[in-house]
Amino acid sequence: MGKQIYGWIVLALLLVAFLIGLAIVQPYRLWLYTKQERDMQQTATNVNSFILEQLREPIFISVGVTTYIQSLEGDIEASRLNRWLENLFDYTEHTKNIGIAPNNVIEHIYPLAGNEAALGLRFADLPAQWPAIQRLMEGGPGQLTGPISLVQGGRAFAYREAINVNGDYWGLVSTIIDADSIYNALNVYLAENSIFDVYLTNSAGTVFFETSGIENNKSIIHVSQTLRLPGTEWQISVVEPAPTQTILVFLVASTALLFSILLLVMWLLYSYKKRAEEKDELNRLQAAFLASVSHELKTPITVLQGSLALMAQPQITESKRSELLESALTHQKRLSRLVVDLIDLNLALNGQLRCHLEPTLIMPLLEELTSLYVKKFERLNIRFRTELGSAKDVSIKLDKDHVYRVIEHLLDNAIKFCSSGDEVTIGIDESESFKIWITDTGPGIPDALIESKGFHFFQEDNTDTKEQSGTGMGLALCYEFTKLSGGTMKLAHRSGGGTYISLTWPRLLMTQSNCDKDKNNDES
Repeated sequence: MGKQIYGWIVLALLLVAFLIGLAIVQPYRLWLYTKQERDMQQTATNVNSFILEQLREPIFISVGVTTYIQSLEGDIEASRLNRWLENLFDYTEHTKNIGIAPNNVIEHIYPLAGNEAALGLRFADLPAQWPAIQRLMEGGPGQLTGPISLVQGGRAFAYREAINVNGDYWGLVSTIIDADSIYNALNVYLAENSIFDVYLTNSAGTVFFETSGIENNKSIIHVSQTLRLPGTEWQISVVEPAPTQTILVFLVASTALLFSILLLVMWLLYSYKKRAEEKDELNRLQAAFLASVSHELKTPITVLQGSLALMAQPQITESKRSELLESALTHQKRLSRLVVDLIDLNLALNGQLRCHLEPTLIMPLLEELTSLYVKKFERLNIRFRTELGSAKDVSIKLDKDHVYRVIEHLLDNAIKFCSSGDEVTIGIDESESFKIWITDTGPGIPDALIESKGFHFFQEDNTDTKEQSGTGMGLALCYEFTKLSGGTMKLAHRSGGGTYISLTWPRLLMTQSNCDKDKNNDES
């Protein structure tokens, strides 16, 4: 009867959470629109800064060339000018060429190779560009135009600066900026820093850059920002397909389901607290338990929410949607594993966890584990070495499953915190006691963690912006499992940087024959 009541309580909590989720669909939808608009505005600002940074060097080069020619009063020597321009090209990424045009006719161009067709070009013969040249002749500031079609082929932006000698107009400097190079750099930047579509419009209202074909998509949130450039203005537009109501309902309902799990955990914690009121020590454990639960559930829940939110975007491809679904399922499994670890740790701290100590051959255990991780480290370009020595016949009385989980968790930690090019090593030391050690060349561990007692629920950074996530109880579980198996676990800084972890047992080792003998005695 008690189990039936418990089941009804769980179902009631799930139902209430689901109904709450349905009730907040509309407010959540408005919140999501507001958040998207704010994120899109930030994306527009970032794109604005990025484009200015890409154009800064070509524009500064033009100003430098203008100043140089003015200092020579227009008396330029081709070979000397080429050497000077060659040095300038070392400091620019997107510049295609620089043209010098006395009396508005290009007489010198660097580099010449590939740009021969532009020599002798008369700007007066270019009706589309001549009005801008006339404004320069009248004393106007430097101007950026484009994109324009080049006579030598290709599309580019042109920054032109007037050259005045002794107060009179002498000609101009025309710096040609490779449009494709700018577009490629912007595409790479957006791929790494934004999930939104972006397009750029010049002062004539022509769209000259876009991340995808979005002109005919009417179901979008749209944010615009003006990019002010020398002599012109561009419009940066950031767009995002509006999330569908069906996906939002699914998202909020799923969030409500996870929320019900939190309610259930809180109810279990309340029951646990009531049972522990007579024991002062259990009060401390209850507080740590509550903090751990909050931290454990936060990461997978956040990932599930993020994956579902991205699935809400209509422009997401089927392959990407499948990838997001797989990620959600992975973190659902992680959530289940965290619950199991949480229960085991609770039992261990209260002395209720069962431990099956038996003579265990160490080498087969380590060989099995390391073989499972070779491919994982290889995929991440992390070097994985073993220094197991000749301990094939060494066995020790311990709980095989617990020690297996300890080493598995420590290797998972190495994968989590190490980067490409780092090195992880696992080895055995039999010099004084029996020791299994693991080192890595990752970012290392804080002194506070080394000095903590039992590593219970330790978090180096409990903010939402920390680089690596963690449950806050993994090392504590390893510590308790090792202690139950008669060993000790220690953390230290690795010489040269990184982490050193050791699992040590007293030197009460048994040979293969002794192990078999003990097993036979047990059977008899």
